[in-house]
Amino acid sequence: MKKKVLIFSGGRQDYYLLKPLVSELLKINTLEAGFLLGETHFSKLYGKTINQIKKDKIPVWGKIYSKIDGDSPLNIINKMANTSIKVSKILLKIKPTVIVLLGDRYELLATAQAAMLHNIPIAHLHGGESTEGVIDEAIRHSISKMSHIHFVSTKKYYTRLVQMGENPRYVFNHGALGIDNIKNLEVLSKKKLFNSLDLNINYKTFLITYHPLTLDQETSNLQLNNLLKVLLNFKKTNLVFTYPNSDTYGLAIIKTIKKFIKNQNIKSIFVENLGSTRYLNLIKYSNLIIGNSSSGIIEAPSLGIPTINIGKRQNGRVQAASVIQAKGTKKSILDSIKLGLEKEFIKKAKLKKNPYGKGKSALKIAYTLNKIDYKNIIFKKFYDINFYK
Repeated sequence: MKKKVLIFSGGRQDYYLLKPLVSELLKINTLEAGFLLGETHFSKLYGKTINQIKKDKIPVWGKIYSKIDGDSPLNIINKMANTSIKVSKILLKIKPTVIVLLGDRYELLATAQAAMLHNIPIAHLHGGESTEGVIDEAIRHSISKMSHIHFVSTKKYYTRLVQMGENPRYVFNHGALGIDNIKNLEVLSKKKLFNSLDLNINYKTFLITYHPLTLDQETSNLQLNNLLKVLLNFKKTNLVFTYPNSDTYGLAIIKTIKKFIKNQNIKSIFVENLGSTRYLNLIKYSNLIIGNSSSGIIEAPSLGIPTINIGKRQNGRVQAASVIQAKGTKKSILDSIKLGLEKEFIKKAKLKKNPYGKGKSALKIAYTLNKIDYKNIIFKKFYDINFYK
């Protein structure tokens, strides 16, 4: 009897990372694999990625729809409750051997709770990491404690999970899946890509993604406004903004950026969903990655592009030498951008040294998921470390 591997994807933020893993799982004849899709895949606001999934022809075993709008804490709690109930019904129907979760978003926590109560083993990717400026920090560690198998992206995160009481027998450092997409990237010509986005090929290009600080909305808004004011200093520059994730207070960020683009006479666009191929090619052809997205920390170093990481959202993550930390003030952001454009720093970034691995993570994870014996794995024992030896 084949093992059933159910992979949950909440939206565009994890689909493109998980796609190569599903492809590798489908090559193993002792496994079946399929997606369980979260609500933002069906949202027009966030690019309706269900259309891309249909084109990719990857098996979909379950879909979660929601008519709950808004991003206030109460709206998010209602979405989580809706997700838990619907995931529970799908799990009863599919009866997977294991469910795979990547990351630290609220819908993942709701899914993990449902799986835990149905005694279904959970394999968690990107556990052990730290993002001190957002509620994702607490969610990530909560999911780790509910999980039975862990795939971490660096040695430091491996150590942290063991420190949290997870059995090292089930903690695997296979690197970050995002690097696989870079290694297998279909390279688009700069001219073709820029024409498709109506960008000026002769200008500098800044790729900007700013997500909300879910623990501090006031600071989040202040830092975004500081960033937008600083960007006005850079003439003959393409400003490519990508949509934030579906987080608490994310709609306010969308509104602010739309207003900025409408009122300023500068070359700028706001894109709901670039897709993996266009997004990674755009990083490749950009001068800087700016904002507070994990892609600037994890993927951009492997493409040799400097990152300006603003504020506390990514505090605690392992970072490459190509990442510049800006405090969030106008002066700090401006100084950081100027540093990222200096020849010596560009030269350092082009070394492409990345602590998140060298690729083939999907292959390693698929192999591990296949070889694991799931019998009795749900009976976890806290792994104690003797600090006093």
